[in-house]
Formats: sequence, C-alpha cells, structure tokens
Amino acid sequence: MAKSMMHEKGLPKIFWAEAVYTAVYLSNRCPTTAIPNKTPFEAWSGRRPSVNHLKVFGSICYSQIPKEKRSKLDESSERCIFVGYSTMSKGYRLFNLQLGQVIISRDVQVDENALWNWEENKVEKKDILISTDKEDEIEPNTPDSSTSQHQ
Repeated sequence: MAKSMMHEKGLPKIFWAEAVYTAVYLSNRCPTTAIPNKTPFEAWSGRRPSVNHLKVFGSICYSQIPKEKRSKLDESSERCIFVGYSTMSKGYRLFNLQLGQVIISRDVQVDENALWNWEENKVEKKDILISTDKEDEIEPNTPDSSTSQHQ
C-alpha cells in the first residue's frame, strides 16, 4: 500500500517511512478477515473509528499560519504536502516545502487532486474525469451495431 501511495503522487523515497506509517494507520481502520465484523482499531479500542478526517496521501495542502506568528500583510497559509496523521493530537502530519521538515497542524485545507512536481518545484493538477451521461456508456458489440460490414 505504501509503495502505491507514493507512486500515485510521485513522491521521492525520502517519504517512505511516512508512507508506511500512514498505510498502517489506514489498515487499522479497514475491515479484515482476521477479525470478523470489526476493524483492528475497533478490536483494540472498543469503538468504531472515524473516517471523516481521512485525506489522500501526498496531496498538496495549505496549513494555516496562526495570527500570532504573522503580520497583516504576510501570507495566511503555507504550502505543504500531506504525509499522515498525528498520534499526539488531532492534527495532520505535513511536509513543509519551505522548511523541508514535517510539521503538525490541525487547520489544513487539502487539495486531493494536486501533487508536487519535484523536478520543476511547482504544483500540478491531476484531472479526474467522471462521466454521468448515459451517452458516454459503451455499448456491447453486437452483429447489428458492428461498424465494419462485410459485403
């Protein structure tokens, strides 16, 4: 799971430990055949895990800078990469691109369709196409609907 998460967002190997840690965190909140009708988290803690806070690993996010640490004209957020979940608080683990280190923050906006281009040092959007039109559905090939006709 960790390798797939890193590959999907094009993250370098320095994020391997964060990816493994996040994969374990997610696995503990997923059903398993080893524990019928429960997640490992539920079996351990006795309560169902919340999944409302889950985000896409490696996504671009913006961490709010507290008002005490900035002036009125300073930026109100810092661009980061989402790398996991804090065990010490109800916060997220974020790789701060300016500082080059992992920070913990609760006030985060995550853009799950964006990723960081490490070669060009810029954000890239990943387009997700979802069709809801019936016209876009593929019809099965039948002899009547075949486009090649033999004469």
